[in-house]
Amino acid sequence: MNRANSRVALTWLAAGALSAVSLIAPPSAAEELRIGFIAPKTGIFAQLGETLRLWRKRKLERRELARWSERDLHDVGLSWSDVVREAEKPFWRA
Repeated sequence: MNRANSRVALTWLAAGALSAVSLIAPPSAAEELRIGFIAPKTGIFAQLGETLRLWRKRKLERRELARWSERDLHDVGLSWSDVVREAEKPFWRA
């Protein structure tokens, strides 16, 4: 085999390896959205889920705040009246 033929063979081998790698590699985020692997989170169910997660987070944070000691509250600059005011809020109110 001469040099020209060996270069062509190496080029084909490299191109084949690159195409094999590209088939194995996961698609990028843009490709996933274009192809439809990931549904865009703009629907009513996505908004409802996000609202429910926010409400649950508020409830858990207020419950945790009510468990803090006087020293913990003093460290962050809060008083018991602040805690009571925050803990009495319903979960849907910010």
